[in-house]
Amino acid sequence: MIKSRLRFIRDAILHSYSKVFFAENRLLGFILLAVSFIDPWSGLVGVISVLTVVLLSRWLGYNLQMIRNGAYGYNALLVGLGIGLYFQPGLYILFVAVIFAILTFFLTLNIQGVLYKYGLPFLSIPFLLSMWLVSLSIFSLEHLGLSERWIYVYNDLYRLGGEPVVKIYETIAGVDIPFFWRTYFLSLGAIFFQMSTIAGIIIAIGLLLYSRIVFLLSLVGFTIAFYSFELLHIDLTQLSYTYIGFNFILTAIAAGGYYVMPSRTSFLSLLFLMPFTVFISLAAIKIFAPYHLPLYSLPFNIVVLLFLYALKMRQNYTSAGLIEPLYPKATPEYTLYDFQNNMDRFHSLTYFPVFLPVQGFWYISQAHNGTYTHKGDWRHAWDFIQTDEKGNQFKGTGDYPEDYYCFGKPVVAPADGIVVKAINSVKDNQVGEMNIEENWGNVIVIKHTDLLYSLMAHLQQGSIKVKEGDFVRRGQVIAKVGNSGRSPYPHLHFQFQAQPYVGAPTLDYPFAYYMVKEKDTYSLKKFDKPAEGQAVGNVIVNDLMHKRFDLIPGKRLKVKVIHKGEEKEYLWQVETTPENVPYIYCPQTNSYAYFRNDGTAFFMLDFHGDKRSPLFYFYLAAYKVLLTYYQNLEVSEPVPVYMIYDKRAVMFLQDLIAPFYLFIRGRYTLRYTGHELDFSDEVINTETIVNLEFPHRRYTFLHSRMRISEKATEITLAHKKFNMKLIIN
Repeated sequence: MIKSRLRFIRDAILHSYSKVFFAENRLLGFILLAVSFIDPWSGLVGVISVLTVVLLSRWLGYNLQMIRNGAYGYNALLVGLGIGLYFQPGLYILFVAVIFAILTFFLTLNIQGVLYKYGLPFLSIPFLLSMWLVSLSIFSLEHLGLSERWIYVYNDLYRLGGEPVVKIYETIAGVDIPFFWRTYFLSLGAIFFQMSTIAGIIIAIGLLLYSRIVFLLSLVGFTIAFYSFELLHIDLTQLSYTYIGFNFILTAIAAGGYYVMPSRTSFLSLLFLMPFTVFISLAAIKIFAPYHLPLYSLPFNIVVLLFLYALKMRQNYTSAGLIEPLYPKATPEYTLYDFQNNMDRFHSLTYFPVFLPVQGFWYISQAHNGTYTHKGDWRHAWDFIQTDEKGNQFKGTGDYPEDYYCFGKPVVAPADGIVVKAINSVKDNQVGEMNIEENWGNVIVIKHTDLLYSLMAHLQQGSIKVKEGDFVRRGQVIAKVGNSGRSPYPHLHFQFQAQPYVGAPTLDYPFAYYMVKEKDTYSLKKFDKPAEGQAVGNVIVNDLMHKRFDLIPGKRLKVKVIHKGEEKEYLWQVETTPENVPYIYCPQTNSYAYFRNDGTAFFMLDFHGDKRSPLFYFYLAAYKVLLTYYQNLEVSEPVPVYMIYDKRAVMFLQDLIAPFYLFIRGRYTLRYTGHELDFSDEVINTETIVNLEFPHRRYTFLHSRMRISEKATEITLAHKKFNMKLIIN
């Protein structure tokens, strides 16, 4: 318990340092902590300030995750660093720092409560208000001793570390650093109240180690601002002696890669955001100068909040490529890779899932913009028929509706919903005849959502099994195919619409999952629209696959791992997050595999933990499993490249240019290879390949074979470095 609490405090302190750059990274936090101790007194006061907030917020019972990730601590940290710089060492100053740390914490809570209503971050506004209070109080606190440190640099350096430190300083000071770079490094150091190029250089290295995109944004943002000064003939020395340059750096990181997905467009947006920040900075200097108030981070806060609020007012939140990430990952690179991966995998999750209204495979005789009747407002519709092996719709002469293979076949509810219209009394036509007055014939309209309805028309007279107001389940038989209304031959007319009445304009909307059959081969379509001439059918869920991948919360999985001739047992636990996202947890490796099962497919969402653990390889082997069996059916999905590629030099380059171009991609492919029935024992075999794809080559990261039976799921893994077998009961 004590170790756990100490780790929590350690993480909360280090994350408070890294949170200044919107990060949650212990390494970056440690580097920034070390930088803050270039002025030891300032560094000490900073640590005490953030520790005060961590202990107080935990004691008062605030959100542990917010405390641990540094969200409550970083503003108090900055206030402590500033107080430590302004005043000479002393117990009274520690008392003042603690008081202002508590004040900053309560300002944080109140400002958070106001801005979060609008979906906006509180940024460094609490720090800004607290430091202005310190600045206004500074003349009243002169008896506490204003700092004179670093006026006599050599004396201070000698006290700090003796002659070796003085010589190091002289060596670095003797290097002729161009004005641009010196100002850039000074601006970075000023974020932590360290007015030296050495501090800035160390921070720049820390940013580069943490995130290539963050480092690039800091440099691009500062460069645009720097040359905006030059273009407007503004005195560039203001950047160095006022230390306002850090506003440009923080604005670029926040608006270009953290609160907005890093992309070409986010980088282009800096071309107008940086000049905005320049003008606001210059205006604010004039406004605040009579009051002797430094700007601190005011321009950064104003520009970022204006920009983010403007983005939230859009009707289309993805327009122009400026996209606000819902769940930022550990680095902007990971956020970007996950977003691009998920846009391919899960863009369809915004749709309500609706399936084909038929059982078995049917032929699309007319699709969107059809040859005969699907025109104008009714162009987004489908006609379903059945044919024999020769492509004939009927047997014999086809003179009677009963001769047609589809006549009298079941029609099923395409999704859960409420029946809002059911007409059951229209007579079926003889073949070749049409009832133009009762155009739609017997019809059912089902409401799925407030703006999504499905209509099935030309149904058989007297076959409708539901009435208006009934709730129907997906797959429930609701009627039979007929030949009523404007229907010269038996078929099923189906359309989506946004209104509940019969004859409403059609809606261009996809079916969730369906199979396309071509001779003896099958292909899976996801949230797509069947084309004319295709043979299509719903995915038939296999009972064995459904049972093996039905991982409900509370379930325990016994896993035997055979590796290098040795056996080891694990116990995996199926749990769920507060947001109701299920996951598999391995206590032995402290690893988590998040997944989803929609009844048709089992697919992995994310992985956290040890990438050498058996759970990680199960995550890859079962990355996307369709709960069915069709011989040689292939399922393919992209995999986030950072999950499977570990060559740092190459990934360094990829991270750097990721907002503009991805030259490395991951690809998962599962193929169904065999289906065996041995009395009551059913066995399904699959093969999985996870590839890394480069512009002109690819290589296999993982090859696995899965044998799924009633008794167990056996996975044989072949990696470039090892072989492993998992037996999951």
